[in-house]
Amino acid sequence: AHRFLADAAGERLLGPRDDVRRRFPVARDLGCRDGTLGRLLAGRGGIDRLVQCDIAEPFARQAAGDGRPALVADEEALPSADGAFDLALSNLSLHWVNDLPGTLVQLRRALRPDGLFLATLFGSATLTDIKVLVGYDIEGMPAKLLARDTELDLACVRVEEPGDKTFEFVDIKD
Repeated sequence: AHRFLADAAGERLLGPRDDVRRRFPVARDLGCRDGTLGRLLAGRGGIDRLVQCDIAEPFARQAAGDGRPALVADEEALPSADGAFDLALSNLSLHWVNDLPGTLVQLRRALRPDGLFLATLFGSATLTDIKVLVGYDIEGMPAKLLARDTELDLACVRVEEPGDKTFEFVDIKD
């Protein structure tokens, strides 16, 4: 039912990756759902090994059905050593984590020094009309909590640690 949204967001996510003319020996898909990014990456080249991860075992099992490895893993407790992968992708998943800054610090450490991280996620201004219809008080506290809101409405958010790599998040709008 929501595959069209995951596919559309996935295509937008992979657009910048397609512009990078280098190989990524090991890539990680965080919150892989049914293997959407693995399916969208087929035939694009540039990635030698994609490891898909999802916290939900049924999704990880479904993603593994395409022949790519899949792990049951929580984005907030990544099973990765420092410098374990070259590319990290996450499509419409990270807005669900409870500790987004902590997850981003783990991601930064798990990436190799020249690694690339690309993600799509919902911001707090997403689906405002639907939230109002179901009783979500936009100005104050939620009347009904549907999903965790992520405060990434700024044009650029920096997550950094002294002496470490820095992520810059740019909000791409049409």
